[in-house]
Amino acid sequence: MPRRESRERNWTPPWPTASFAGVMHRHSDPARPYILSGYLRGLFAYLQSRHASIEPVLEVIGLSEAALRDPDQRIDHDLQDEMFRVAEQVTGDANVGLHAGEMTHVMHFGLIGLLAMTCDTVRELVDLHSRFQRLITTGVVVHYVERGDELVGEASYVGGTRSSRHTMEYNTATHLTIARLMAGFEFSAARMEIPYPEPADTSEQQRVFGCPIHYGAERLCFYFPRFLLDAPLVGGNSGSRPALELEARRRLEALGVPLPDESPEIAHLKRIVGDGLRHGPPGIDDAAAALGISVRKLQRRLEAVGSSYREILDVTRRAMAEQYILDESLSQVDVALLLGFADQSALHRAFRRWFDTTPGEYRALRRSR
Repeated sequence: MPRRESRERNWTPPWPTASFAGVMHRHSDPARPYILSGYLRGLFAYLQSRHASIEPVLEVIGLSEAALRDPDQRIDHDLQDEMFRVAEQVTGDANVGLHAGEMTHVMHFGLIGLLAMTCDTVRELVDLHSRFQRLITTGVVVHYVERGDELVGEASYVGGTRSSRHTMEYNTATHLTIARLMAGFEFSAARMEIPYPEPADTSEQQRVFGCPIHYGAERLCFYFPRFLLDAPLVGGNSGSRPALELEARRRLEALGVPLPDESPEIAHLKRIVGDGLRHGPPGIDDAAAALGISVRKLQRRLEAVGSSYREILDVTRRAMAEQYILDESLSQVDVALLLGFADQSALHRAFRRWFDTTPGEYRALRRSR
């Protein structure tokens, strides 16, 4: 795959911002988990590289080849398994998901791909994926946590139904391929846990993933050395990030992604998080204990609504930041402490991510209204 070229800093988004909310493929009920067609372009690129017919796979999702060019077409998430089953038939490749994932390019991700190219480090890339992954799919949520000297990522499936081996391998190989491309060097996880049974021949899995793999696990989980978070990305250019993040937030709002507070349990969880912030961000263990449930049960309930504890923490902080910054009696240092940030600079970084401005500029703007 080609390396990224440098980009101009003055950049205008090439999409009609009002049209996204109206895009819905006939297979995709708004209430059902979906995946955007752009994410599946690696599969079709692989089929074409094998000179295999793409028509049988298109029939599964009911799209024409021309319609597939729209990266914002929504496809029922549950159709992926059938797509890869058919793809295996037309290619004769027992590792079709794995090989298709290697064909993925960052630009297949549309807006998220453009945002990814503004990241300077792997840490920024992980943060981006955590916040905006539901612009790609609402069927899977990947949770990231720094634990000891490792970055741990766990994939959770909305509704609890796991995908097939091909689908999981496509998803995992896709993200690993993109990360390697953007880092400019080959790296692998320290180890992986995969819920499907061990294939008879695992040589291709070993070649692509390049790490010890535990098959038949309870979950899809990967462990990377924590130092990789600080690895620089090739050609990162943050100049166009504000406009891109603004559009990404608009799209989340248009999709109705923010969690509704009419759920008593979610509202209760937000109160627990908010009450504990001044003492430092409460961990998921503390939140689960306050709710009187296990950590795993809390994670499952959040997964069922397509969210994660990290997102709840971020959403709660954002809402409280908006309230605190309007209180003229509070300094920015006070606001940072109340929100559990280590210092004022951390508050500034979060504020720019949330509102595309600094706390002082936001306060001045609201004061002038």
